[in-house]
Formats: sequence, structure tokens, C-alpha cells
Amino acid sequence: MNLTPKSDLSSKIARLSSLIAVYLAALLMSTHSVQAGQEVIEGGDPIYGDKKISEWVAQLSTPPETQMILAALVLKEAAVKRAPGPLPAVFRPALPLLKLFVEAHGPDSLGLEYEKALRAFGHDAIPQYAELMQGRTYVIRAMAAHGLAAILKTDPAPQGVNRAALMQAVPIVVEMVTKADGLPGPLLVAFATILTAGGAAASAEVVRGLESPRPDQRLFFASVLGDMGPAAKDALPAVTRSMQDPHEGVRRAAAMASSRITGTKIICNDDIIKVVKLGVSTIQLVSAMEKAVTNCTYDVSKAGLERLRSENVPDEVVQRMIGIASGQR
Repeated sequence: MNLTPKSDLSSKIARLSSLIAVYLAALLMSTHSVQAGQEVIEGGDPIYGDKKISEWVAQLSTPPETQMILAALVLKEAAVKRAPGPLPAVFRPALPLLKLFVEAHGPDSLGLEYEKALRAFGHDAIPQYAELMQGRTYVIRAMAAHGLAAILKTDPAPQGVNRAALMQAVPIVVEMVTKADGLPGPLLVAFATILTAGGAAASAEVVRGLESPRPDQRLFFASVLGDMGPAAKDALPAVTRSMQDPHEGVRRAAAMASSRITGTKIICNDDIIKVVKLGVSTIQLVSAMEKAVTNCTYDVSKAGLERLRSENVPDEVVQRMIGIASGQR
């Protein structure tokens, strides 16, 4: 019979106690928030809840962990409610501490709470996320990517030292994509957000990904360059070469990227025919056409229309294609 060693059991009990403390701390947090919501954090060392901000920062590194996680939750709330503008200096010592706790705990419940607290500092936490993306484990790097992407979705234009830190993360993202044997969809979305926020300065790194031996990776990087739009103009020669890629999906992504970079439209008749053959409903197809109107136009010449009808494209779709093409002239 296998029995859990006493030391292991004690460790698990201690961990369980810490996890329970997270939820107790969250409950206590609601009391602090009522008081703190009346205050504006704009400099100095104001009272937040029942302590000064500097005292909450000090509590971050003062065991027991129940008090440390409570401090993280309070500081998260204070960071969200602070006045717009530069981060008050009193907060800054919390950022490296939160980063260390994320590294130490990883994706367990405590680690996730510490990461949420770090994320609340927005652009001011980008240097810490850039450091986390250099972490020893894939899990930590992935956590950092999700957190950094969440910040950039709110505001994709960091400045100064925060932008410089973002650029440190760009080659790491490219390397993580090119060295991986497939990645989860949500992580790819996070990576795309980070690279797109890098703009023109990141495009040279992204272009390297177009040389990947894997077509799914080449397609990803072509799509990212398209998301950058005109900022990726220096990548246009590489994108144009990718329009001759042996993989159809990559060619299409490159053509779309070229369209978005240059502001020109591509003829999407073949895309419509392929989607019709897949059995997509007319309603769904027309809806997709409306969303693609920025990048797509249609050949509605006599020959173009004859081909569409020979491929059994529904009349409602054909009429919408004519309407879109006429409106773009």
C-alpha cells in the first residue's frame, strides 16, 4: 500500500491553506475597495484601505503568504483606481516583487493572482513581462505572453522604456513560434498581439518567420505583417515573395497582407467559390463579405459573372458582390 509521506502531506496541507487564503483575501479586499474607491492615487504615499501604499508594498515580501497575497490584491485594486498619468514612485518597488512571485509560483492559483496584480499596472509592467518572457520554462513564458497581450489590447502603443522593453520580447516570440511543434490558438493570438504592437520596428523580426519550413508558421507570420498594415511597408518585398509560396494558404495570407500594407484591394472571387463549395450558408457568406470589404473587391465583368454562376454561387451572393464592387469604384 502506497502512503503519502508525512512531509509531502504537510506540504500539501500548507499549499491548500495558501489557496484558501487567496479567497479569504479576496473577500477582505471588497472591504478595502469601498474605502479606497473614495481616494485618488496621484502621488505621495496615500492611505489605501487601512494602510499606506508603501506599507502594502512592504507587506508583499512579509510572510505569511496570506498577508502577501492580500497585499497583492490590494495593490492590484489601487493600480486600477490610480489617477491617469505616470505611475507614482511609491508603487514601483511592487513590480519586481510581483514578477518574482509569478516566476516562483507559475500557473498555480497564487501565481495567477500575482500575475493579475502585475497586469493591473499596465504599460508600467511591460519591462517585468519582457523579463518573464526570458524565463527558463515554457509555462512562465506563455503566462507572460498572455499577460503582456492583455495589456497591449487595452493600449497597443507603449512609449519610452516600456516600448523598448516590448521590443525585447519580439525576438523571443518569433523564436517561440518557430521552435514549437504547434501552439494553442489562444497563445498564437497573444503572440500576434505582441508582434503587431511592435509595428515597424518588429517587422524585420517577423519577416524571418516567413522562411520557416512549416507552412502554418509562414501563414502566421504573413498574417501578422498584414495586421501591422502600413507599418510593415519595409517587409513588402518579403511578403510579395511569399505570394509565390508553394502552400496555398500562405499565398493567400501574403496576398491579404500585401493588400493591408499597401491599402489596395485583392480580387476575392476564388475565395467566394471555395467557401460556397464548403457548404457555408448564404447568410454567413454575405456577412463575411461585409467584414472583408476593406481588403476585397470582386471581378464582376461578364466573364467573371459567368464563372461565378457556373460554379453555382447563389444569386444573392453574386448580387452582393456586384454591389460591393460598384460601391468601390
